[in-house]
Amino acid sequence: MSMSPSRAHTEAAESNDDDALLALLRDGHTDAAYRLFDSDPSLPDFPVTASRLLAQLSYRSTKRGPDSFSRAAALLHRLRARGALHLLDANTLSLAARSNNPHLAYSLLLSMLRRGLLPDRSAYTAALARLPPARALRLFDAIPTWNAPPDALTYNVVIKMCARAGRKDLIARVLERILSSGLTPCATTFHSLVAAYVGFGGIPTAERIVQAMRERRTDICLLLRAGVHHAHEGYMNAGRVDNVVAMMRAMRREAETAPASRPDHVTYTTVISTLVAAGDMERARAVLEEMG
Repeated sequence: MSMSPSRAHTEAAESNDDDALLALLRDGHTDAAYRLFDSDPSLPDFPVTASRLLAQLSYRSTKRGPDSFSRAAALLHRLRARGALHLLDANTLSLAARSNNPHLAYSLLLSMLRRGLLPDRSAYTAALARLPPARALRLFDAIPTWNAPPDALTYNVVIKMCARAGRKDLIARVLERILSSGLTPCATTFHSLVAAYVGFGGIPTAERIVQAMRERRTDICLLLRAGVHHAHEGYMNAGRVDNVVAMMRAMRREAETAPASRPDHVTYTTVISTLVAAGDMERARAVLEEMG
């Protein structure tokens, strides 16, 4: 069946507009290309043009600041509204995710992971470094689920994120993940651990880490786990019941893939004591049942 003349004319016009947009981009006229894009709601219509426009706008946003970023965001918004994000390839999305805007980086990386696209390590490492701690850890948790295993550099960034977030309880989990994934902690990893514990005021733990490094010990996770028990006690003294319970639940979830993270007798006892001291007998009984 032949195409109607009006439809053929429309598609030809769209193709010509896309060709004009691509020609401007290839000549390095990014501002002129954006003006053409801004004047024609149908653009871009082809993968090469869409990816090239986003790549050049994203690159400029790292050099020229908020104005270029808003242009990249406008392109993404238009493509999302048209259901046309599939026009963008993984490399271009990874480049855009290195934006200095943490919200855009977070949204793009999650979108890529949900589509089964693999962000490059530079993209999610840069995002983890810029995101607020809670989102950084959430993104970090999403990565292994989609078969994009973090490398040692990413883990080092996460340790620093934990320190910034005041989450001493998560640091042992991060180190356990490094070891369980078969990666070898590098010198920077240990330096990050020491700096984190010094920042927490955990000078004795930091000293034990340094000594363990000198002795080439393999039980550093146990040393850090002892620090987690101290964190429980600190929460109990401060009356922060919800923090204690949340910490134990996080350890139980982690134990599904990393058995060494399973709460031990000391952890359960501390949590129960905290709940009893706060008068929360119902939750204390529930934790006691879990312990059994």
